[in-house]
Amino acid sequence: MVSPTVVLSGFSRTVLTNASGFGQTAAMPTSAHDRTVLEQFTKQAVPFATAPIHQTGLDLIFSSARLTKADRALDVACGPGILGCAAAPYVRHVTGVDMTPRMIEEATATANRIEVNNASWLVGTATRLPFREASFSIVLTRYSFHHFDNPAAALAEMFRVCRSGGRVVVADLSIPAPQGLCFDSVERWRDPSHVHALSPDELRRLFALHPMDDFEEDEFGLDLELEPQLARSFPVEGGDDKIRRAYADSVADDTLGIRTRVVNGSIWSTWPVRVMAATKRS
Repeated sequence: MVSPTVVLSGFSRTVLTNASGFGQTAAMPTSAHDRTVLEQFTKQAVPFATAPIHQTGLDLIFSSARLTKADRALDVACGPGILGCAAAPYVRHVTGVDMTPRMIEEATATANRIEVNNASWLVGTATRLPFREASFSIVLTRYSFHHFDNPAAALAEMFRVCRSGGRVVVADLSIPAPQGLCFDSVERWRDPSHVHALSPDELRRLFALHPMDDFEEDEFGLDLELEPQLARSFPVEGGDDKIRRAYADSVADDTLGIRTRVVNGSIWSTWPVRVMAATKRS
């Protein structure tokens, strides 16, 4: 599986040995943002894995990916492995990669619990994927781009490791400006690893940088009740009350772009998720 991680000269190195294209050493940068991601998602591994959002949109994502039994799929920033495990019955093999070792542990446990036998889970970063070019026929990611400080580099890596004729799929929170910028400020109180919810136009422009055909775009919404969401989170000090006030203030005119509303005395929101998919051109 994955060797113990050793930190050397500002990088953590993990030797990958268990799938096609592996065997090399993956260099994982430990920037300030990466350390924030590691801290947050080490704590969030179990709460995130049990959040009641993971089945929403799966059919749409898989339809966009056009999964077949011949496919080798890669789940980038796989987290606790829920997307990869859900895809496993429809493909030949699925590999999940995530920079947080605790998430990889959770993904392995999830796969073992539900008896997924055609999956591998590896530690690595989205902006320097530890795989050779054209290693996969499907490369997908979900709920990750808003955590990346360089989403363009992550998408470039996804296209690099996808073979010609394969599908690249991104499903992520996407809010147009100016609401998206307001949302970013509030979301960082809840989750300091959040960087930016790209607008639909920003996501389209990233895809347009790559040779592609058969581009598709769709969307779905994640309905979230605020208090249980906060209970699963690790906000900055004093962040809980700031978030509650910001969500309440957004009810009148949707300043956060997530349809905040009051239902039976509780604040709810619907986070807009864009699914963008394309076939890598030869």
